[in-house]
Amino acid sequence: MFEASAFTKLKSLQGPILVTGHTGFKGTWLVELLESLGFEVVGLSLPAEQDSLRDRIGSERRYVDFFVDVNNSEKVNEVVATVKPGFIFHLAAQAIVSEAFSNPAKTYMTNMVGTLNVIEAAKNLDQCRGVQVITTDKVYWNDESGKAFSEQDAIFGYDPYSGSKVGAEAVVAGLQSLYKDRHGLLIQSVRAGNVIGGGDFAVNRLLPDIIRSILNEEVFTVRNPESTRPWQHVLEPLTGYVMAAERMLKYQDNSPYNFGPTEDSLSVSQVVSIIREIWPKLVINSAVEKVLGMHEAKTLQISPTKAIHELGWSPIFSQQKAIELTINWWDKVLSGKSSPLLAMRSDIELLISGSVND
Repeated sequence: MFEASAFTKLKSLQGPILVTGHTGFKGTWLVELLESLGFEVVGLSLPAEQDSLRDRIGSERRYVDFFVDVNNSEKVNEVVATVKPGFIFHLAAQAIVSEAFSNPAKTYMTNMVGTLNVIEAAKNLDQCRGVQVITTDKVYWNDESGKAFSEQDAIFGYDPYSGSKVGAEAVVAGLQSLYKDRHGLLIQSVRAGNVIGGGDFAVNRLLPDIIRSILNEEVFTVRNPESTRPWQHVLEPLTGYVMAAERMLKYQDNSPYNFGPTEDSLSVSQVVSIIREIWPKLVINSAVEKVLGMHEAKTLQISPTKAIHELGWSPIFSQQKAIELTINWWDKVLSGKSSPLLAMRSDIELLISGSVND
């Protein structure tokens, strides 16, 4: 069971926890999870995008915000010096694969230089003991064999998005030993599969695109139906991140961790079928959309074996349950049965209590 009492090292740090990218989908969920565990949290990010989860919460949720672009090193340094965090979860990134193809320069800048800026700001602060950099399962050298990647596998970027995240990994690897020895700052990367969950409304992601098609009463066109991904509820990797941070501080071990389902990855068509069973109103176009000029892996799987053995972490929700929770979240919120914040807290309580019925 995931309990607040387990995080003695994180709790003993001076200063709050800083979450960069806190207005993004994962960042919004992470802030709520951390506060449910009793942590003081401060956020650094760009302002929330329209219709994002943070935007939907609005005035229902209040905490300290700093709206800063991580590419602005001077501003990042100012915020970190003001907040004086004990630990930083670095989620701020350009996280949309299709956007990376449209604007590769911005993607590389944000994901590489932005990461460097946050680490540099942290190393100048005596009480900041660690920075955890969230990257992606797409950093691995993918030969399309379908193997589940482990932390020891080679990394390589095939496209602007994965390349920029490999660059972030290079920043981490290049500074880990140096800053641990010189500043006592621990730096770690963590990698997760395709996260889903209530409130994600980003463009060119499968579940948000389906939600939009239903809201707009449009026919949904499937892209890459046979592509497989390790789908997981957003709370799964987030709990893993917190557990990995605790272990890093406890053992001074800044090695990376993967977080993903233990089941075989589901294909896009399988995910769509599960959603249609829950929401029969989803109308599918029989044609398959072909996207030119974009290389995306056909198969993707990530092994969480190391996290299971070393952290005691394990997936709580199956991939099907994660999909069901996501659709149920939207159903409650769109029907007015629950506010976005209360729906989030309900899912967090479900995970922490461990009372899951598949």
